[in-house]
Amino acid sequence: MSNGSFDVNFTTTTSLYNTPFTTIWGNSDEHSLSSAGLWLGSSGSDYTPMGIMQSPSGASAGEGYGLYSYTARYEYSGQGAGDYLLLWRADDQWLDGAAPGLITEMDMLETFDNSKTAMSTLHYYQSSAGSDNGYSSHGTTGLDLTKLHVYSMDWEAGSLTFYIDGKEIYQVTGSTVPTDYAHGGSNQVMGMGAENENSSVGMYVTEAQYTSSADLASDGGAGSVMAAQISRAGIATSTITTTTTTATPSGPIADTAAINVSAPGTVQEASVGAGVTVKEIITGTPGATVYEAVFTKTYGAESSWTAVTLNSAGTATISVPFQHTGDFLVVASDTSGAAAVNGYSSAITITDAAATAPTAPTAPTAPTIPVTLAVSAPGTVQEAGAGAGVTVTETISATGVSTVYAEVLTSSGAVESGYQAVAIGAAGTGTVSLHLAQSGDIVQVANSTSSPSVTAKSAAVKITDPVATAPVAPTTPVVASAPTFTITSITDVNNTLVVTGTRAIGSTSTVRDYIDGSYKGVVQDNAADGSFTYDLAAPTTAGNHTLELTLDQSGLTASKSFTVPGATTTTPAPKPTISVSAPGSVQEAKVGAGVTVTETITTTNLAASGNSGTVYAEVLTRSGAVESGYQAVSIVNGTGTVALHLANTGDTVQVASSLASPVTTAASSAITITDPTVAKSFTISSITETNGQLVVIGNRAIGSASTVRDVVDGSYKGVIQDNAADGSFRYVLAAPTTAGTHTLQLTLDQSNLTASMSFITSASGTGGTGGTAGTGVTVAPTGTQPAGGSSSSTATPSGLTISSLTEDKGLLLMTGDKEIGSAATMRETMDGHYLGTLRDGLKDGAFSMHIQDVTAGAHVLQLTLDGSSTTATYDFTKTATGSITALMPAGTASASTLIVANHNSASATAA
Repeated sequence: MSNGSFDVNFTTTTSLYNTPFTTIWGNSDEHSLSSAGLWLGSSGSDYTPMGIMQSPSGASAGEGYGLYSYTARYEYSGQGAGDYLLLWRADDQWLDGAAPGLITEMDMLETFDNSKTAMSTLHYYQSSAGSDNGYSSHGTTGLDLTKLHVYSMDWEAGSLTFYIDGKEIYQVTGSTVPTDYAHGGSNQVMGMGAENENSSVGMYVTEAQYTSSADLASDGGAGSVMAAQISRAGIATSTITTTTTTATPSGPIADTAAINVSAPGTVQEASVGAGVTVKEIITGTPGATVYEAVFTKTYGAESSWTAVTLNSAGTATISVPFQHTGDFLVVASDTSGAAAVNGYSSAITITDAAATAPTAPTAPTAPTIPVTLAVSAPGTVQEAGAGAGVTVTETISATGVSTVYAEVLTSSGAVESGYQAVAIGAAGTGTVSLHLAQSGDIVQVANSTSSPSVTAKSAAVKITDPVATAPVAPTTPVVASAPTFTITSITDVNNTLVVTGTRAIGSTSTVRDYIDGSYKGVVQDNAADGSFTYDLAAPTTAGNHTLELTLDQSGLTASKSFTVPGATTTTPAPKPTISVSAPGSVQEAKVGAGVTVTETITTTNLAASGNSGTVYAEVLTRSGAVESGYQAVSIVNGTGTVALHLANTGDTVQVASSLASPVTTAASSAITITDPTVAKSFTISSITETNGQLVVIGNRAIGSASTVRDVVDGSYKGVIQDNAADGSFRYVLAAPTTAGTHTLQLTLDQSNLTASMSFITSASGTGGTGGTAGTGVTVAPTGTQPAGGSSSSTATPSGLTISSLTEDKGLLLMTGDKEIGSAATMRETMDGHYLGTLRDGLKDGAFSMHIQDVTAGAHVLQLTLDGSSTTATYDFTKTATGSITALMPAGTASASTLIVANHNSASATAA
């Protein structure tokens, strides 16, 4: 191709940096290249916009008049807003305030919701629109967006024509169409991306092509070029059916919508995150049905479309819930994907609830509400029987409607009984009888059962139980009517009264016990039916007695006389008791190991034969779950011990007198388990020489930072990346090139720990770098800087170094160190080609980030710190197997390179 035309096949491309699309932002794991094409996706769990674009570096960048085309498909059926294909102004200006109505952004494919609607949207500056963002959308339905389609925009002088699979969808002509750079305006760049904060979206792009106007003429025109693209994609155009709504502005695009929406303004929410509900006024064609939905500031649908009918004055007032600042209300005449008439509110601003009492607001001006509803309060009503509920007659007041619909809701908002139609008379009222089953029920009235725009709720009903009066004791036996409470028999068994009878079903399950008018206690009766058998203590005196039982919270009593012949006083056997010692606070040997404690168990009255026997101990978690099952514990003369393992803080020991039916249980207090104290240390144990390099062995404090700074004779050499879980280390470093005494000092990042040791390089060795000195090494230890100390010889690191470069999942993982205090962005150049900006948000100097992979062979990587003249240039080689070798500063010998060690003291080799 010539005249600036290009065609990128993403199914065969191995690197984006070999294409015009070199500006990349967002997470690297949200885009990739494969035989399926360029993947662009977002999981929705973390809202991180990503995109790929030609560089918008100025008005003359990118391309001018011609045919722009993408071949793409969505990955998920019915996916929501997120993926897009667009043309963007090459001067990187979104909305041009100096030229209202002039189109600046051309979205060739996007969706507002999961309606499977392909949207093409043109954006322009419009001062009356939210965020000045005026736009005109053109929708196409009937397409399966999960299949490949060719989306094309033919940009010529004074016209924009949009095609899908070669079929014209809409055309815009006139002064709203921008001019390219050659004719006094700005060129466009092609771009694509994905962003979504609610759900997963994904798209494969297989081809991106630009054909200049000059090349279109020689290639047979736009139709011929698109036909070739469609053929390459294997698309059968005869199977495509479309229905579209188009717009053809003849001048600067203005807000021609016949629907107006009031501004929600600034509203304070009741609590953080609660959102607000605002009364919105819609104005449009009288009697028309329109559809409203709330969208987020990123154009994601926050609610589904709801029908609203305008009154004879052409207005409707609705209650609209907004969840976030920036939300706005869209009202459309239809929802086929591109409304012929639509209106937009401005964006709402939601403020948090103030900590102090708010100033009393001024009374708002009541809007004209064509439909009003009100419901009378059901009040307090007594039901005929417990659980029967009540039937109330509700009065409904209404204006603007002749029929309304009433339903019963529970206190939680669930439907208890469905809608009933209620006729509204000439006086504006109507009545309806409704059954309310529970206290807290409300009556809700709506003007429609399918899409209500106006609703009203009554106050909650309060239902009281019928009052039960105590029956008069009969003088002669009578047949009792329900509810009943009778004693059938009383038998004395070994000084225990066995009492049988029946109690009223539905009464409370606690019974009070009186003998001869003296209160004895409470009997707990949890039986499902009304029969009972109670074991009560018998009187200790012989003679005639009267037993009276009373059901709690009712007027029901039952009494019966009985005789105790020659009763004797019997002392009941004392109840056994159990107590458990407190495990207290115990330190575990290592994090997560738990502790073993010896618990002392003390008992009384354990067995009839004495205070000896067996109890059972188990360990429970903080939540009461069993952590370890019962162990038998022998009790001798009231005490016993058991060793138990407790895994977590909050565990308790529970002891029971029996496994099957324990009479007595006891629990210890909760244990507190503390972690072991790890002394921080950092030492060098030896420095030796191997093949002209220093081998440094030592131990660093567990839990310290995993980057180590290397200083020799006060000169900063670079950063060692050490990600090992334990504290031992073996680093291979470049030896000094001069003979004599030297000092190596290592410093742990983000701590005050340093370690230093002196060593001597002699002239008798294998020869140092450049042949100026030998590499024989003699070690003279000088000790370790204590914790909390500092070293006067520590050099402030400066400069920019790369310590390692490795292959990682189709990318290069680069680690190193940048000058502390410099800007946190670096510019990357590979083999003389500028690839973009790397963002490093770490506060210290160490960095680790992914960069684009390269082909096999020798390469030169250069990094430049933004806002400074500091650069780092490194040579490296990528082998045919994908490994990276010979990483070193450009123009140096390998012996002078700082080498990052593998962290394995037994078998480590230089990385």
